[in-house]
Amino acid sequence: MGASASTSSATCAKTDPKGLSVSRSARGVLSPLSQPMRGATSMTGLSGWTGKILRVDLSLGKISTMPTAAYVPKFVGGLGIAAKIAWDELGPGVDAFAPENMLFIMAGPLTGTLASGAGRVVVAGIAPQQRPSVFSRSGMGGHWGAELKFAGYDGIVVRGRAEKPVYLWIHDGEAALREAQDLWGTGTYATTRTLRAAHGPKTRVISCGQAGENLSRIACIQTETGNAAGQGGFGGVMGSKNLKAIAVRGTLGVHVSQPKRLLDLCLKASREGQRPRSPGRRSWLPSGAPQAGSYRLSKCGFCITPCAYRL
Repeated sequence: MGASASTSSATCAKTDPKGLSVSRSARGVLSPLSQPMRGATSMTGLSGWTGKILRVDLSLGKISTMPTAAYVPKFVGGLGIAAKIAWDELGPGVDAFAPENMLFIMAGPLTGTLASGAGRVVVAGIAPQQRPSVFSRSGMGGHWGAELKFAGYDGIVVRGRAEKPVYLWIHDGEAALREAQDLWGTGTYATTRTLRAAHGPKTRVISCGQAGENLSRIACIQTETGNAAGQGGFGGVMGSKNLKAIAVRGTLGVHVSQPKRLLDLCLKASREGQRPRSPGRRSWLPSGAPQAGSYRLSKCGFCITPCAYRL
């Protein structure tokens, strides 16, 4: 972790847009100084949840919300909620590429907090990779899940098929479907660049590439940081629905009932989870890869345990 603001002249304290006081050390590592998500309020009494799940019917072009409280705490986390909705609403024999299939992209109660590993998102639905297709799940890391919570939603449920390619734009409690004909046929990184040019450089994006558009049964959903939901073929499900991407920007924060207690536990878990930074840790790098010194430790969302090496 970086040095505190009181111990190093190379460290300056600031308030992050998400409402968390942090310090940035000379190494660029964010360190918490106070309670997480200051100013975030719970409109539903659910700690860790925003209280709303976004529902999108692409066939009708209709967007609505449903209360998270209908599912928690009885069903645990995003996967539990997705499984319950699928059990209630998906009939037997639904094909993975049929409009009736539902695509679930769900966060959990710790997503958007400092909890280590809680930046991940569950992706679920009838998966084309399995034959015959069955209800399955995948997961992806990165910053997108936290951004969805900051935008006011605990998850997204997508059904139907748009007549033409579209993308979903979400910003601080509002959502809209936008035309994406110009994005169709482009890769995921090009899609991210285009959507960030339209909505701002801090926009978080998940999208399918050309494989998903062509209904590949092993197509991924990929984030703007290169994280991917690689199991199940859910990129093909996005493509079958003519849903090119979901772009999110949020500034609302996440309410937790005991911020100080959560912060203490997160710091303890982070310290216990740190692994030695020995040369042997980089032995997995392929031949010809840049030298170890070219890499930096990276982390997802507000997770305080950097565990990934990036150039």
